[in-house]
Amino acid sequence: MKKFIESQFETIANTFVKFLNECNAAAKAPRLHCLLNLMDYVTTRDHKPFLKQIMPEVILCIKEVNHKSRDASFQLLNEMARLWQRLSDGGTEFVAWNEFVEVGLIG
Repeated sequence: MKKFIESQFETIANTFVKFLNECNAAAKAPRLHCLLNLMDYVTTRDHKPFLKQIMPEVILCIKEVNHKSRDASFQLLNEMARLWQRLSDGGTEFVAWNEFVEVGLIG
């Protein structure tokens, strides 16, 4: 399964991004959990655009009434921040965090 996901990461990521706005409220928590599991396959700086693309959805889900969606979005945002720092260009931790926050604010 791992090799399949690694080989099809771009297709899977593009599918998630393509349907960002079409997700109904009941599907948000499972969708966020899927994205959280997909973070295990974000391994190179080439995947940073994917993190940028899903960031607005993750941030908006923090405001969800459903606590499962909120919890999943906080977990995913935390994992994304950790990955962003790991994938940064060798700058300081402060620079990586600053860049991550800018991406979240500007989108």
